[in-house]
Amino acid sequence: MATLLDFHSLKLIDANINRLIVYTFPVYVLLLNSIIEKRLPKYKDMIVFASVQIFLFFVLGGIDLSLTFTDKLGALLALLAAISYSIYIVINQQVGKKIGSVLFTTYAVLFSFVFINIHFFSVFKSENTLAFLSDKAFFIIVVMAIFCTFLPLLLISEGIKRIGAARFSIINASGPVVTILFAFVFLSETMTIQQMIGAVSVVGILYISEKSKIKAST
Repeated sequence: MATLLDFHSLKLIDANINRLIVYTFPVYVLLLNSIIEKRLPKYKDMIVFASVQIFLFFVLGGIDLSLTFTDKLGALLALLAAISYSIYIVINQQVGKKIGSVLFTTYAVLFSFVFINIHFFSVFKSENTLAFLSDKAFFIIVVMAIFCTFLPLLLISEGIKRIGAARFSIINASGPVVTILFAFVFLSETMTIQQMIGAVSVVGILYISEKSKIKAST
């Protein structure tokens, strides 16, 4: 559901606005964890989360007048995607510890495969889309399925198993920063001073936060 809602949202709103909304998912993870564990989130996690979100806002473009004219349905779908993903992260934490990260990821990918195919063949009944896919396209799909879907999900499950859903969600906020850096280095896309400052700040905050937690645990 998170992926499906995200894709439909991207049809209606710009990617930078979509990312701003989707990457609010850590707050829902913190809230869900608080409800499950019947306690308030740690104030340090809340401060780190708020700081990261502020600088992430600048990494993804900062104040943009187009935000005022954002398609409301697109924004709602992005919000639902964020909530859906946060539920997956919390379930991952609860179930992954019991059955293991490999088995949990296998189940997650299997059920995603089944339901995404049900959706595809229900929506595109009259279109023989698969007939137009070349051998190269199939190869790219297989590579993406393994290296961009299954392995990342496996690493997510193992990470959550080791450090918990809350810490994982906050660290995962570095995703857009890495994406923008890679786009700048490999695709020659532009990177503004504002984005550079925001990126360095996000990475710096996460580094300091994790370093302090490592020291506290030793």
